[in-house]
Amino acid sequence: MAYAETKRNNVKYYGVSLSTWVENISDSTARIHWSAAVDFGNWYYYGVRLHVKVGGVWRASGDGYTTSSWKRAVTVSGYTDAERKDNDYDVWVEAYTESVAVNGYGGVGATTSCGEGARIGKVPAYEPAAPTDLRVTRSTDGTTELEWVNHPDDDARKYYDGINVYRHTNGGDTENPYNSVTISNWRDTSTSANNYYDYDVRARWRGGTSERTSSVRVYKTPSPPASVSLSRSGDGEVSLVVRGPDIPFWISGFDVRATSDGGRTYKPRALTADRQEPGVWTMTDPSAVAGEKVVYEVRTYREEPVAGAGDTVFSAWTASNAVATICPPYAPAVSGVDPAYPTGSTATIGWTRNHPDGTAQTAAQIELVGPDGKTVPHHITGPASTTSLSLSAKGTYRLRVRTKGADPSWGAWSEYAVFRVADPPQAFFTTPAEDGEAVVELPLRAAWTAVDETGITYQRLRLLRGGSAVIDTSVAAGARSHEIASGLENRSAYVLELTVRGGSSLSTTVTRSFSTDWLVPATPIVNVSYSDALAAVVTVRDGISEFSVRDHKLRGPMAMTPEGNIRIRGGMSIKGTRATVHSLPPCASFDIERVLADGSRLLLSSGLKSGQSVIDRLPPLNVGFSYVARGYAASGTTSTTEVGTVCPCDGFALNFGPDASEVVVGDRNMGGPPQYSASPERERDQFHFVGGGLPMGFESGNLSMKESMEFTIEEDDYLRVRGLFGRYGSAWVRPHLGDRGFAAVTGTLTRCAPEDYRVSVSTKRERWREPNGFG
Repeated sequence: MAYAETKRNNVKYYGVSLSTWVENISDSTARIHWSAAVDFGNWYYYGVRLHVKVGGVWRASGDGYTTSSWKRAVTVSGYTDAERKDNDYDVWVEAYTESVAVNGYGGVGATTSCGEGARIGKVPAYEPAAPTDLRVTRSTDGTTELEWVNHPDDDARKYYDGINVYRHTNGGDTENPYNSVTISNWRDTSTSANNYYDYDVRARWRGGTSERTSSVRVYKTPSPPASVSLSRSGDGEVSLVVRGPDIPFWISGFDVRATSDGGRTYKPRALTADRQEPGVWTMTDPSAVAGEKVVYEVRTYREEPVAGAGDTVFSAWTASNAVATICPPYAPAVSGVDPAYPTGSTATIGWTRNHPDGTAQTAAQIELVGPDGKTVPHHITGPASTTSLSLSAKGTYRLRVRTKGADPSWGAWSEYAVFRVADPPQAFFTTPAEDGEAVVELPLRAAWTAVDETGITYQRLRLLRGGSAVIDTSVAAGARSHEIASGLENRSAYVLELTVRGGSSLSTTVTRSFSTDWLVPATPIVNVSYSDALAAVVTVRDGISEFSVRDHKLRGPMAMTPEGNIRIRGGMSIKGTRATVHSLPPCASFDIERVLADGSRLLLSSGLKSGQSVIDRLPPLNVGFSYVARGYAASGTTSTTEVGTVCPCDGFALNFGPDASEVVVGDRNMGGPPQYSASPERERDQFHFVGGGLPMGFESGNLSMKESMEFTIEEDDYLRVRGLFGRYGSAWVRPHLGDRGFAAVTGTLTRCAPEDYRVSVSTKRERWREPNGFG
């Protein structure tokens, strides 16, 4: 917007205004729109002419006047087209006045003008067309030459003002090695072997960068293997291990050749490579090239390396170590030779060929040197790897072996294998004395006799059941017996197996079968006594177990039946007309149980030895009950004795303490017997219902049992009894007729005579519990 103003008497006379705007009507033409006007101030009755120039060229004029103040006299508007160029430029637009008389009104006398530049935008820029037909004209490890066809289109204003060549190395980030003037071929001199490159080309102008050409990929020579390890893997077979951490993943494969004459001639090998891990491949040639020094060479290659075409590129060859594939055998490894053999036996020996060329054995020789120093040769034709030798004479022997393969020469002799021929040891069991004998008790004592002319150096004893070893132990070379105290089950069949080895290293194994039929131990003897605290002391002893003959009389574990017959409690076995009696085994341990009249049982102690005792703190009073002693033999068999008994008492007893060992016995009273009363009460709720009358009762099932006792103690016992009631709030209660209970207790001690105290006890029964150490 432009504006100019003239003044008269320092106030506005009239002003000229101009506005412009530009419209692009095509890629080549812009249209300048313009509008100009004259506006008067506080003046009128004057004529004026308004002109417009565009780019210095007059374009339009208009005349006007006003008849009142502050009015517009004239407006001129229109447009002018201008050419668009490669760059922006301005066109000057000017509005100016001329003093002329209009319709009889005189001219304004004073003139003025204003103007502004109209900006013409440059020709629009379009993205150029992409080059085509990108191809590689030459490729080496150090260079890549590219050629393509450009497609600038001046008519469509798709000019080229430069070319960009883009590259990706090994699939990596985008590189821009060329971005200069427009060209249609380019040489990349920054490439190197063991890489691949992707190229594309784009044109550029100020309108943007074109689409890319189709991409072309170029593979350079791949890296060769870093090492090739060659080894024999079978008859006529070799294995290769190819290592190359720099070998790229994009190789087409490996090329393999072999030489047996130091590289004068080569034989191509078609082998398959198996990738084991990154950088490691293995190959196998089942038909290896024959020779004493065979070398395999391996190289990598890439087929069609240039944009899917072109000659295959190969790396350099990498040679392996040399391996012999045909040569005389090495010394074989002799096997199957024992340190010693029995006199008159046949030894079967073997060997493992050691043919570095992997060829099969065609012959073998065995050289046997006897105790007399004479050599006896043995010849084998073919691939056999064992033979049998007769050994009739005692003494020391030596033998060695050699083999022949495809090579006509015999291989090296093996080292001598030395062995001895001697009589084996002799051994037999004496206990058990014969197969099938019955063993009736533990421990089992196995005994034997063993002799050897070279001395016994080792003995091994095994106890077998069903073919499996129950016991397997080594015994001293001088031992002739061994005790087995565990591991045997009753009424089972077993086999003892003894292996004896002599100084010749020969061994003998003998066996003895037997069965087990355990005898029960002697019946325990039980003695029961009672202490002043009304505790039972139960002592157990081993019963009569052994048979003996004295004064022509048989004495031992026997009993007379009601019918007058003799019952032998020991074991007896009859063979033919002979009867054999066996003493009973002793008891190894005892268990003691208390059995009450209602059948309830309590284990008081286990594992007792003969002569040991157990104390029962809470036997019932004045009713019959029993103690059961169960004796255990080492074999696990048992025998049982049950002894009935009664613990007499004129009153009752209270047992205090965690183990019920502190006792108050109430067995006397002043003026009569000790007093005892019991009040059992079954809990019952009563409810009155509508209608009156007596209530209806419902039992909850809960039981309460209260007791009271009264008895007298001597003054000397006062402090002890009072202390028990002070320390303990509960006790075991044993009333007069066998009842027993556990209860909360309270006691009152009253002096009733110069040397006596009356004890009044109240109890309330609780659920039964056993003292510590029982139950």
